[in-house]
Amino acid sequence: MTVTINGSRLDPNAEVKLTKEGEESITAYLLTGSADGTRLMARFDLIGNKSGSWDLVISNPGNGSDTEPFDVIEGGEAKLAMSFAGPSTIREGRGAMFTVILKNEGLVDLGPVIVNMTPESVEKTRAGSYAHSGNPPYSCSKCSSQSSEQTTPPLFFSPIMIDSVPAGEETLIPISVIAIPSPSEDCWLVTAEVRYSLSEEMIRQEECEKLQKYWVELGKLIEKYQSMYTQVQTVWITTADTSAIFAGQDGHTYRFYSIARDNVGNIESAPETPDAETTVTVTAIQEGIAVSPNPFVPTRGHTQISFFGAGLPYSKIKIYNKAAELVRTLEETEGKTRLDWDATSDDGKKLASGVYIWVSTDQAGKHQKGKFAIIR
Repeated sequence: MTVTINGSRLDPNAEVKLTKEGEESITAYLLTGSADGTRLMARFDLIGNKSGSWDLVISNPGNGSDTEPFDVIEGGEAKLAMSFAGPSTIREGRGAMFTVILKNEGLVDLGPVIVNMTPESVEKTRAGSYAHSGNPPYSCSKCSSQSSEQTTPPLFFSPIMIDSVPAGEETLIPISVIAIPSPSEDCWLVTAEVRYSLSEEMIRQEECEKLQKYWVELGKLIEKYQSMYTQVQTVWITTADTSAIFAGQDGHTYRFYSIARDNVGNIESAPETPDAETTVTVTAIQEGIAVSPNPFVPTRGHTQISFFGAGLPYSKIKIYNKAAELVRTLEETEGKTRLDWDATSDDGKKLASGVYIWVSTDQAGKHQKGKFAIIR
């Protein structure tokens, strides 16, 4: 059960517990707080404890305590509702943002929750046609006829783990899908998928529920057509040097032709094929620090957990289990934006299944934190 506490001067290091006369106190095992001290979220394990009237006690370090009445009602269940919103089309080589909206309409906290968008092998059906006006006009209706051909689309998506969806609350999850070019397919089906379990220790794969499906239409031929007819031949450089630096634009394809000119002014004819061709692709570095794969599942072939991002260089990362015990300390010492870890503790033991919290500290003393899951 997760309890949200609103107020002022709420310390993230406070002790939050439930007390009842004649019963053993229940201390929150996971506590998170807002930076301005106006909100605390405390998670309790109520398994095996009695229902009825309890007292919620918040004790700030060195700043007194407060007690509020709290009723524990027996029974109830988690009930996950999901809506999925996003664009109807994605063009080849481009990304699109989707939003997954998770809402727990039940009386019991749901967690952890893993949201994944996976490609499916699907039967192509009529999906309309593309049209482009230009010189010459062009249209693509490759997907307009019935076909029983099966295909698996090459889409990239990293699962997102939500530690919990508290009862009665809603969580918005922005996700990004990138459509990778395919030599033969234009119409693909994408499935939004949620796996969840009421157990903190294991996310059972059999509790997987496919909730909503969308067509993703990729205008592969249009992209190639537009690229072909928008190129303009211009002189880049006149030089006797054998090398030079060219600054291109992200997402543009450039073809290079070398034309020789002698001392008396004779100029070689332009060749039919380019000497070189390149597409400029700028890979953005993740801001802050991210973790992948999440969850870490060795049975799927995962061998290491990677921390990466612009906030990683020269950072120290401490990893805690759900009991707030430090299990591993990692340190990036070479100024790199990626750090790989074999999911073992400081004493070399494999970490057990569960939810873990990481806290990083960079050279300037700035902190970042996040969560990941291990499923063995």
